[in-house]
Order: sequence, then C-alpha cells, then structure tokens
Amino acid sequence: MNKQQERGEMDQADILHVRGVYEEEVSATYAELFVTVQGASLIAGDIALQKAREVNQLVTDLKNSGLTDEDIQLLGVRAAVSSGILGKSSAAIYSLKIHCNDLTRLVDVLGCVTGQKNTLLLRIEWGFDLSQEAKDRRLTQAIERANAKARLIAQALGVKLIGVRRFMEEDLHPGSKVSHYGEETLYRGRKELAMREPLMTSEDLGLEISHKHRISIGVNVEYRISEITAA
Repeated sequence: MNKQQERGEMDQADILHVRGVYEEEVSATYAELFVTVQGASLIAGDIALQKAREVNQLVTDLKNSGLTDEDIQLLGVRAAVSSGILGKSSAAIYSLKIHCNDLTRLVDVLGCVTGQKNTLLLRIEWGFDLSQEAKDRRLTQAIERANAKARLIAQALGVKLIGVRRFMEEDLHPGSKVSHYGEETLYRGRKELAMREPLMTSEDLGLEISHKHRISIGVNVEYRISEITAA
C-alpha cells in the first residue's frame, strides 16, 4: 500500500457523516383553476374569450369578482361535430386556466365557475412560495440542525469537530405546485366531458378552498474529527 492510499484511508477514518433535515408546513399562496366550458358555437383563438357567449359570461363574472384579463387564459378549443360538417355553428369545448393570486377571492372565483351549468372544474393546482429567500431560510435551518447533531455526537464520542470535508444539499419537496382533484371531478374528467354528461354543480364540488403542504430540505455533511481521546 502506497502513502497516498494510506492517507486516503486515514482521511476516511476521521470523518463523521451527519444528515440534517428541516420540515415546515406552508400554506398555498395562489391557486390555478383548470376548467372547461361548453359553448354552442365554435370560435378559435383568444377572441373566443369575448365572442363565445358562454365563455364570455364566465370571463365577465370572474372579472366582477376581482380578476383581470391577465388572470384568465384560453388553453385550447375542441370542436364537437355531430353532423360531419365543421362550421361556426358547431358546438365546442373551451379549456381555460384561471389564476387566483389572492386566495381571499377564491370562494368567489369558485362560485363563478360552479354557478354556470355549462362549466366544469377539472382541478385546482396550489402554488407555494419557493422564492430564493424562502429556500435560503430553509437551507439555513437544515444546516443548523446538522451542526447541532454533529456537536452532540462529537461530545458523546469524545472527539472534536475540526472542519467540513464535504457538503451536499438535498431538495426533498416535490415542487412549487400541488394538484387537488375531487372524486366527482376525476370521474367526469375521465369521460372527457361528453356532451350529454351532466356537468358539475355546486353540490358536486367537494374541493378544498385552502391548502397546506409539507416542504422538506435536507443536507448531508461530512465533518473532519479528531481522534477519540482516552477517558
């Protein structure tokens, strides 16, 4: 065994591996609603938000509840052709995304969606604060827990912490958004809004109007330690 290998083994022998984890329960800061609207006429493009009667009625109600044009996005239009001829008189299904940045307005927004018999709420996606400031705060907490754990172990073993050999951050939370589905919504969503299928009413809603989610962050630290002192 050469001297370099000996130094490597000695270096590994004087290392303390510690993992620190910080968890907290955070409340959603915004919500995005995904809905579909059955329309009696087919209009392509964003102009459908103004020209398609059923869609425009929903948009008007949403704006009266405090949302803006920027909060309402048309995702797509699907034609429902029964006679084999596609035209402006063909029925259509419009897919919309509604952004609600102020959750105090969410009840009113849901009321607008469920108040129309031709509108179906597919799902709600809850958004959380994943700003750099929030990430840094959680990371600091995880490091402090790792340091405290390392000091406790070192004291019990009779060794001293000399320094850090390696550090690795571990992001444990799934992302910035969490989807929520109602049982009734999932069932009807799988049927892809068949034109004869009864649509969701306020009695069918059964969805949360606020949401909390547990976010975790972990760190793995290798501390250099001194040799164990004799008792």
